[in-house]
Amino acid sequence: MQVLVNPDGTVTRESFSSVVRMQDDAGVWKDVDYTLVKGPDGSYAPKWAPAQVSVGGGGHEVASVDFADGGSARITWPEELPEPTVEGGVATFEVSDSVDLLVALTARVW
Repeated sequence: MQVLVNPDGTVTRESFSSVVRMQDDAGVWKDVDYTLVKGPDGSYAPKWAPAQVSVGGGGHEVASVDFADGGSARITWPEELPEPTVEGGVATFEVSDSVDLLVALTARVW
């Protein structure tokens, strides 16, 4: 939740259903950013997110997520994946002439 006092003296309260800001190692607050960027190993990762996420990078792995509590999840495809087209937080794998496999990074909502 964020509470702001406006110039006219009124108060605005914003509530969020998921993490929207996180502290970096230096203690600076940063907005969560699910925009995918390519890493040196060829996989894509979000700029700043509450979980360790990897998308693509060759082979059969579509995506993997490592959570802070030690849990993880992996998604694979039965065939070798092509290089995805990436726009914002969405990676699109063209797995056949008629099928696209999309991976979209979003906030977890309870």
